Amino acid sequence: MLRLIAKLAAFVLAALQIAHAQETAAEYPSRTIKIVVPFAPGGGSDFIARVIGKSLQDKWGKPVIVENRPGAGSTIGSAYALKSPADGYTLLLASASYSVNPTVYKNLSYNSLGDMKPVVVIAQNPTIVCVNPALPVKTLKELIDYAKANPDKIAYASSGTGGLVHLNTEGFMLETGTKMLHVPYRGSGPSAMAVLAGEVQLFVGDAGSTYPHVQAGTLRALAVAGKERFPLLPNIPTLTEAGFTAFDMPIWQGLIAPQDTPDAIIRKLNAEINALLQTDEFKQAISAQLFVPAGGTPAVFYDLIKSDMVRWEKVVKAANVTVAQ
Repeated sequence: MLRLIAKLAAFVLAALQIAHAQETAAEYPSRTIKIVVPFAPGGGSDFIARVIGKSLQDKWGKPVIVENRPGAGSTIGSAYALKSPADGYTLLLASASYSVNPTVYKNLSYNSLGDMKPVVVIAQNPTIVCVNPALPVKTLKELIDYAKANPDKIAYASSGTGGLVHLNTEGFMLETGTKMLHVPYRGSGPSAMAVLAGEVQLFVGDAGSTYPHVQAGTLRALAVAGKERFPLLPNIPTLTEAGFTAFDMPIWQGLIAPQDTPDAIIRKLNAEINALLQTDEFKQAISAQLFVPAGGTPAVFYDLIKSDMVRWEKVVKAANVTVAQ
């Protein structure tokens, strides 16, 4: 009899929890939503967070604020967001660097897969291989040939050791069999400026920060990382066209939530954002920074993060990348 009562009580409790989750989702959001950006204002993640935040605010009529918590390669802001109450009111704007950090930072205060619940991939933009026009190369083949003939003579800029730009370039060198000199800077802005100034010769960065300089003629774009040409940059060939098929690492931005966030809230956020991504207004807003909408299910996003973690781990080990902590 006691065992039957215990089973009945467990059943009632589970039913109440399901009903509460459904009620929570139906009422959600009833107050301010906070999107944590683990980078300083002004970058791609901050841009996407503010665009999607405004879209959700207009849709739901509830305030959506962006809170920047930069530091330690985005790990400070990520830890803060993932340790916040799992009620759907604190979300993390994660970027591709989220998949890098478990490999380069050995003592993370959070589990990159176990402590989060993915919501949706919002947008992507490509990585572009750019050089200072003073470098005597005009095609990707010429760059590779020159780098092989002059090992460590080409210096490349990154936004910091262990960051996404650094590992993108290490992946490029591993794929092409080249060897170049790494010069880290404090952020993508200073690293791009270093290439423009001729302090270094190469930058493998995101399209949003590099293409305006390509248009101005102050940087020369040689290739886009990916299997297909980027729709907003149709005249720039891909690495795949040049025969380098392994280097396909688009820069993505997406929302994740603390692990115990109710599934009903995750589903509601996913559905609303997927609908927003299809609107002309949203597409036009993000195209200003050369982003294109992504979308998909939480499961698709989870698989993307997990597969990227495996890929970056191989690059980090092969290139022997270490980060002081």
